[in-house]
Amino acid sequence: MERRLEGKVAIITGAGTGIGEAIAHKFAKEGASVVVNGLPNDPIEDVVNSIRHYSGKAIPYLVTL
Repeated sequence: MERRLEGKVAIITGAGTGIGEAIAHKFAKEGASVVVNGLPNDPIEDVVNSIRHYSGKAIPYLVTL
């Protein structure tokens, strides 16, 4: 697989669930380091752990209102 986003950083908003989560996984699989952004009740830690499980690079960033 070609890793087209190697060396790039992606900030994905709404990445705790749904489309945002899918985008975070896709970008990580393409080689990007991903900032997983979400609201307090979003399971962003689960998304980060899932990405790291297949050797992707991800960090959580929780939005506080």
